[in-house]
Amino acid sequence: MLTQAYKAPRAALQATSLAAGTAALATTAALMLTLLAAFDAAGPARWLAPTPELLAMVAECDRLPARGAREGCSRQVVALMLEHERRALALAQR
Repeated sequence: MLTQAYKAPRAALQATSLAAGTAALATTAALMLTLLAAFDAAGPARWLAPTPELLAMVAECDRLPARGAREGCSRQVVALMLEHERRALALAQR
């Protein structure tokens, strides 16, 4: 009979521990997502805007016959556009 008296508190303790662990996990996940969203919003844009100038430059790269040449041309276009955006941002911050 003594063992039955201890089973009820043990089950309640396990349920409480499970609930506390679940709440801690949910809180940690929410904080992590909030921080990641804040860092993502503060960081620079990861995509180039599809301006007519950029689209024309990429279309010229797509006309090259060799795949390696197309990829190299595309990389040069991206580097050129990123440098242009960096200079524009520096000028805007002055």
